[in-house]
Amino acid sequence: IFLLDIADWNNIRWFECMESLSKIVGKQNVHFAIRQHVKGRSMAFNETDPDSKPFSEFGEVLNYEEAKKHGYNMIKVLRYAVRSDLAESIEKVLIDTQQNQRKHSDEKDHNVLPDLVTTSDIPDRVLIDRPGDVVHFFPTTWGKDNMSSLRCAVSRAIQAVGREANLTVFTDFSSFGAGDESGRSEIHDSYPIGLLHYKIVVVAQRDFHEGHFRLMEALIGGALVMTDPMHPLPYMLEDGKSVVVYTSLEDLKAKIRYFLEHEEERLAIAGRGFEVASTHHRTWHFMERLVFGRWSYF
Repeated sequence: IFLLDIADWNNIRWFECMESLSKIVGKQNVHFAIRQHVKGRSMAFNETDPDSKPFSEFGEVLNYEEAKKHGYNMIKVLRYAVRSDLAESIEKVLIDTQQNQRKHSDEKDHNVLPDLVTTSDIPDRVLIDRPGDVVHFFPTTWGKDNMSSLRCAVSRAIQAVGREANLTVFTDFSSFGAGDESGRSEIHDSYPIGLLHYKIVVVAQRDFHEGHFRLMEALIGGALVMTDPMHPLPYMLEDGKSVVVYTSLEDLKAKIRYFLEHEEERLAIAGRGFEVASTHHRTWHFMERLVFGRWSYF
């Protein structure tokens, strides 16, 4: 029997559930996995905080060894997978775009995606023309909860570097979807287009808990993805190789400038990030870890 807790905040009664089921089927036949694996994260930002303020209150990784001491199976850690509905939506946008390009170009037009010629292993999705520079799908102010000050600060930093370096940036989700629960329930038609439009997609987690859908959503879009630190990064993701980790707002702005000026490095990291997301973090990989117990691959 597999029990899963994928909520942002863990259910305080999960251990009671394990105990009750174990009395019926035996401890070794009950497996429990939980998404929350960090406690004490506190990344709240004030508008007066300097951009140089380093991120530091990451919290500590929870130790679930206690359950094993009592004869239960080891508590497993879950991570978010790529949303299949978004992956399919992105594929549809790319296919529709290619078909439209064929209709409006002759056979010698090498801007058509299927005709891209490259000697690299970088996927076509990464090499498409992306007219926008940087996007973070969150506004500069948000009054609906008290858990998004970091996200707002990140958006303000992106707006600032956009003005300083004359970049094309966007920091909102009004054109690409909705916030709160509705944003998790369905994919807005414009969201996959937005992911394919920008060279760099920045993501940030909530102030008080780690993990979100946005990271894998951004990676599957094929842009270079920048994220705040995680404990640890999901399986196979490496800072500077498949994703870029920023450790302060100042660091974020510096890395945005750097990677927009160094296209070859940007594309290589973006390509590797897409590869990791598509070959290790789809929903069927998630199920394989559950069924076959490959828990080191979280």
